Amino acid sequence: MLIRRITKSYAFEAAHRLMHHRGACSNLHGHSYKVEVEVTGRLQREGPAEGMVLDFGDLSKVVRPLIEEFDHRLVLSHDDPLCELLSGKEGVALNVMSDVPTAENMAAYLAKRIQEKLNEESTREGMRYTVNGENRKAFNGESAVTKVTVWETSTSRATWELR
Repeated sequence: MLIRRITKSYAFEAAHRLMHHRGACSNLHGHSYKVEVEVTGRLQREGPAEGMVLDFGDLSKVVRPLIEEFDHRLVLSHDDPLCELLSGKEGVALNVMSDVPTAENMAAYLAKRIQEKLNEESTREGMRYTVNGENRKAFNGESAVTKVTVWETSTSRATWELR
């Protein structure tokens, strides 16, 4: 079976802090994040995504709403005292993570959620097409998110990889 990989990049701006870090990262600070999502699978044999693992546009329909959860937000760990202090305050958009908001944990969170959303989308009407009156999936559901890389800076990145 011939396997192919596609990769699409996204970007967002966010602030965070790592409460227990021994350096400057324990302070509130921001990054211009870059996210790369890799999907691996077989080429689709028919339909609008024929010859593709997955249409880049369909991938973006899944990934962009997840990126928006982070974009222009303050990303904090659920146990950070700032959550209670800032929650509900005007002009403060929070994303509270169950883990420490490191690039490593963001990559793992995004990988899990993207795969879940791809699995859900493979059964939705918007991801279907018709051939000779037969309703078929535009995404075969056999592809997998195999790598998500979150770049905090132009020189620092963390990668989650399916093994």
